[in-house]
Amino acid sequence: MTEKSASEKIDARIAELGGWRGETLARVRALIKEADPEAVEEWK
Repeated sequence: MTEKSASEKIDARIAELGGWRGETLARVRALIKEADPEAVEEWK
């Protein structure tokens, strides 16, 4: 079994939160990706 990528873990966490928190985090994440498409996501 392979470990999930940071992006997959972030996707799962945002989905887990749901509601306004998940929507807000998803929107902020999209804005960051739009501002800097080469940004690297990390999970710590």
